[in-house]
Amino acid sequence: MKIDIIQLIYKLVNTEDSDKKELLERFSRSKIKDNFLTVEEVLVMYMYYVEERKPNEIALILNRSRSNVYATLQRARDKVVQAKETIKHVNAFRKAIKIRVYSGEDADDVIKRIYNVADEKNVKLPYKSYELKDELRKLKLVDEDDTVIDNTELIILPEIGIFTSGRRVEVNS
Repeated sequence: MKIDIIQLIYKLVNTEDSDKKELLERFSRSKIKDNFLTVEEVLVMYMYYVEERKPNEIALILNRSRSNVYATLQRARDKVVQAKETIKHVNAFRKAIKIRVYSGEDADDVIKRIYNVADEKNVKLPYKSYELKDELRKLKLVDEDDTVIDNTELIILPEIGIFTSGRRVEVNS
């Protein structure tokens, strides 16, 4: 059986302390629809953050050990951090910018093209032009004169990094 998170929160809001343990037991095997937290994690987080209860109190109400409550809170926090990281990566993939760079091209021209493509895609890049140039140098894509060394494809994933595809790009004559 799956329970909706809104239904679960509604039940939590309207459940007396003496009945919260029963609520947990009743729904402990249930999955929360469209959510990665368990019923226990939601219940403990609700009591800790919303009701502002101490772990000792939560442990008494749910008939758990204090260390179990701490572990449940930590598991839930870890899942939230992991979810945020996943969202960050998915958003970066959606906002990916790919451009081809060609041997002999000036780094400043490449940077202008990067910003033009970003504007066309309505993507806000979190990099200043000098940071982009530094990345091109680190990738050994440009020489000491800031001239592109080799034909390649450049991939910019905002807030993650800048990569070269490793594939050589052929120049269309």
